[in-house]
Amino acid sequence: MNSGAVLYADVILPLALQHLYTYSVPSDFETAVSEGKRVVVQFGNQKLYTALVYRIHRQKPEHYETKEIISVLDALPVVNRQQFDFWEWIAQYYLCSLGEVMAAALSPGMKMESETRVVLHPAFNGVVSHFSEMEYKVFRLLEEHQSLTLQKLSKLSGKRNLLPIINQLMEKEAVIRKEELKNSVRPLTIEVVEFTDQAASNEEFLAKAFAAIEKRAPKQLQLLLFFIKMKTERPEEPVIRKNLLIQSGSTLAILEQLIKKNILEVNQLDKWLMVNQEKNKASQPELSPVQEAAFRQIKSGFDNHLCTLLHGVTSSGKTEIFIRLIEEQIRQGKQVLYLLPEIALTTQIITRLKKYFGERTMVYHSKYNEKERVTVWNNMIHFQHHHTAEDYQVIIGARSALFLPFTNLGLIIVDEEHDSSYKQTDPAPRYNARDAAIKLGQMQHAKVILGSATPAMESYYNAVHGKYALVKLNQRHSGITMPLTEIVDIRDASRRKKMKSIFSETLLNAIEQSLASHEQVILFQNRRGFSPVLECQNCHWVPHCIHCDVTLTYHKTGNKLICHYCGYSMITVHKCPACGDQKLKLMGYGTERIEDDLKLLFPNARVSRLDLDTTRSHSAYQNIIHSFENRQIDILVGTQMVTKGLDFNHVNLVGVMNADNMLNFPDFRSIEKCFQLLMQVSGRAGRRNKQGKVIIQTWQPRHPVIEYVRINDYDGFYEFELHERLKFNYPPFYRLIQIKLKHRNENQLEENSLQFAVELKQVFGDRVLGPVIPFIPRIRNYHLRHILLKIERKLLPDKIKSMLNQVMDAYLLEPRHRSLIIQIDVDPM
Repeated sequence: MNSGAVLYADVILPLALQHLYTYSVPSDFETAVSEGKRVVVQFGNQKLYTALVYRIHRQKPEHYETKEIISVLDALPVVNRQQFDFWEWIAQYYLCSLGEVMAAALSPGMKMESETRVVLHPAFNGVVSHFSEMEYKVFRLLEEHQSLTLQKLSKLSGKRNLLPIINQLMEKEAVIRKEELKNSVRPLTIEVVEFTDQAASNEEFLAKAFAAIEKRAPKQLQLLLFFIKMKTERPEEPVIRKNLLIQSGSTLAILEQLIKKNILEVNQLDKWLMVNQEKNKASQPELSPVQEAAFRQIKSGFDNHLCTLLHGVTSSGKTEIFIRLIEEQIRQGKQVLYLLPEIALTTQIITRLKKYFGERTMVYHSKYNEKERVTVWNNMIHFQHHHTAEDYQVIIGARSALFLPFTNLGLIIVDEEHDSSYKQTDPAPRYNARDAAIKLGQMQHAKVILGSATPAMESYYNAVHGKYALVKLNQRHSGITMPLTEIVDIRDASRRKKMKSIFSETLLNAIEQSLASHEQVILFQNRRGFSPVLECQNCHWVPHCIHCDVTLTYHKTGNKLICHYCGYSMITVHKCPACGDQKLKLMGYGTERIEDDLKLLFPNARVSRLDLDTTRSHSAYQNIIHSFENRQIDILVGTQMVTKGLDFNHVNLVGVMNADNMLNFPDFRSIEKCFQLLMQVSGRAGRRNKQGKVIIQTWQPRHPVIEYVRINDYDGFYEFELHERLKFNYPPFYRLIQIKLKHRNENQLEENSLQFAVELKQVFGDRVLGPVIPFIPRIRNYHLRHILLKIERKLLPDKIKSMLNQVMDAYLLEPRHRSLIIQIDVDPM
C-alpha cells in the first residue's frame, strides 16, 4: 500500500509534551477511528497510554516511522471539536501543553496507562458467568495477586493490550483503580424517614392511625407530629433519621413502632446524588421589586455584553435571580453551567437549585467516584446526540466542570467569582476558572454572569469601564439591615487587662448574650491546628519541617507537630533537643485551641469546629453544617470555610479573632483578600430575622481596610486599592506572569535563576523583577526562586508569551540546565 493510502492520526497524550504525535491507523480500525475518540497507543519503551485522536489525515511523517494504534476504546467521540478549541485556548493562554489540559479535563478512569494499578472491586457480587475468557483470566490473576499494574497484568496474561478488557471489567464493577479505592468505593448514603405509600396516599388509613396512637401511644404521636412539622417547614428536604430523633427527643424504639404500623419507613438515600432525587419541582421564586429590577438590568446588559457582573451585598437574593435566569434557558432547551468555588462547601446552594429544577440538575465534582464522573460525561454526550426534554440541563460543579462536553450551552453562572479557589495552582494548567468561563461563553455563544458581594478588583474594573455590564443589589432581601460591626483594639484591651486568652471582654460578653438568647455564634480564625509555633523559652529553638522551610504546627488531636505544606509530622517533644530544657511554650492560636478555650469558658455550650482537619472524610462537612442548621451546635469555630455559601437562620453574632494575620501577608493581593474574607464572614450574621452583630479583633483598628469593612463600603475600598495598584503597576493595569524556578540544590538554583533572569531582561527589559527568594524558600525538598513579569495591557499577550516560551526553551536546551524545573503561572493569585 502506498503512503497516500495509509490513514494517520495525530493524538494528544496526557503528558507534558509540547507536540502532538502521529500514529498509523490499521485498516481494521479505519472506520472506527474518528476525532475525539480515545485510542490505546504505545509511547516510549513498551508503555501504553490512553490518547485522544485530535486530527485524521493521510500525510506520512517525514522524520520518524509511525507506530500503529493498538485499539479504539469508544463507539462515540468523548471530546468534541468545541472542547478541543477550548483546550487550545487554555494551553495557549496559560502556557502549557495540550496533554496537560487533557490530564486536567478527563477523569483518571478515562485515561489509564501501563503504570495504572488495579484491584478487585470490594463490592463485586461474585458472578463471573458473563465474563469472556480473557476477562475471567484477568479476574483470576487479580484474585491471586490482589494488586497489579496494567503492564504486569499484560505480561502475566500474555495479552499485549489489556486496556479494553480492563474497561469492560470496570463497567461490570468487577475491578477498580487502586487510587480510586482509597477515595470513593462506597456510595455515601444517609437514612431518611418518609411516609409509607399507604400513609401518603390513603387519608382514611392515616386518620385511623392517628386516632389509635393518640389514645394508646402519646410518645409515638409526639414523634409523628414532629416528623410532619419537619416535612411542612422544609418540604424540599428529606427528613434525616438521626436529626428527627435528636430534635424530637425521641428514640429509635418509638420510631420502629411507627414503622411496624406501616405509617413511616426508613430508606437509604445517596448523599451526593440527592440533587437528582427531587421529583416535584417548586415554582419560580417570587422576586422582590429590587430583585426584579436587577433581573431586568441583567437581561438588558446581555443585549450588548457577553458578561454581566452582579454585585449584591450578602443576603441580597442573588441566587433567586440566578434561578430565574436558569429557568429561561431551560425553556429554550439550553444547558446551564453553575460554577461554585468549592463544591464540598456548597450543599445549601445545591439543595436550593434541586428544589426548582429537580431531575434536570446534575452535579459534577471530585466527590463522585470515577464511575459516576464517567457517567456524567457520557450523559453529556448523550445530550449531544439524543437531546430530549428530560435530559440534564443544569450542571453544578467546581472548576473542572468547565471541561464537560457542552454542545448547547446558553448560560454560565460563576458564583462567588472573587474566590481564589477558582484558580488552579498545581499542576498545570494553572488556569482561572472565572476567566476561562468567560472565554468558554464567548466560544459557545453563551452569556456569562459573575456574582459576588465582594467582586475581584479586575472584575469590578472591567464592569466600571464597560467591558462587562454592571448590576448592583445594594440592600438585603426582605429589608433585613446589614450587621452592626464593632472593632476591638487588642493592644488597648490587653493594656487594660480586658483580654482572656485570645478573647476580648467585648467578644466574651457578646457570646454570652447570644447564648442566653438561644442564638448561634460563628468565630473565624484563618489558621487551623492548636498552635502555630512551639518554642523553647531558654534557647528559642523552634521545630521545623525537614522537607520545607516552615515551622511545624502543633495539633492537639494526635499530639503531633505537622507541616501544612508537605504533611511531614512528628510526635510532640517535651524537652528541647537543642539545649535540653523542658520549658517549651505554645505560641499563637489556631482553631483547635480556640475550640478548647471556648469549652472551658462556656461549659454548657455546644462547640464545634469547621476546618480542613475536621472535614477530611466525605460526609464530615455536611454533617457539621447540617448540625449547625438544626441548632445542635451553639458556637462554630472555623477557617475561611465558614465564609463560603452558608446561610443560617439563627446566627446573630460573628467574631473575627485576629484580622491581622491576613493584613500582614507579603502579597499585593493580601489587602483585597482580607477585605473579602472579613466582608464575607460578616455577612453570615443576621441573615433572617433581625440585625446581626460582628466583632473584629485587631492590633490595627485604624487600618483603612478595617474601616471599610466596618462601614460596609466596597466602592470606597475599591478606589483606595485601585490607587495603590496604579502606583505600583499591578492588575488591573498590568498583566502578571510569575515564573517559579525549582531545584534540589540551592547553589545551583541561585546560579540558574540569576542567569535566566539575565536572559529574560535581554528580551523584556525592566519588566522583569527578580529573582527573589519567596516567603517560603523551600517546599518538599525543592528550593524556590520567583521571577515576575509585569506586562502593559496594551501589549499583545500572545506575542509576549511566544517570546517567553522561546527564551525558556532555549535555556532548557543546555544539558546543565535540564535538572532545573521552570513553572509558568499566568495571572497568579
